Amino acid sequence: RDLYANQDKCSYTVVRPGGLSDASAEGPELIHVSQGDVYSAEITRQDVAEVTVAALLKGKATDFTTFELNMKKGLNKVSKDLDTPGPELVHDGARSYDALLDGLLTDEQMKSSYPQYMNDFRGDKIKPISEVV
Repeated sequence: RDLYANQDKCSYTVVRPGGLSDASAEGPELIHVSQGDVYSAEITRQDVAEVTVAALLKGKATDFTTFELNMKKGLNKVSKDLDTPGPELVHDGARSYDALLDGLLTDEQMKSSYPQYMNDFRGDKIKPISEVV
């Protein structure tokens, strides 16, 4: 995300799937799209491909967004310490892959309104193992 943050001519969409499975696509009704590093579950490779294509076809509506993609079945919070995000950050039960992406917030909106759910994955917030053990 940081590579494109100050670019006027480039945009990005970060699709972050849970554990990948080789099963057949489950369809949009069974997919859980969320923003903020909160949930994890498996998802089929076919469903990831369908949502990724939908994000590309949606154009500017998904520019500068990051979202997590999981199946509803087996969905768990990655940490009990995290608050459950409100409905504005969860998109599921849609009839189409395209509709799953309606209402996504940009990363800037997420940083300003929901910083507790943002993670830069740089490791600067991670304690050395010697401090944990």
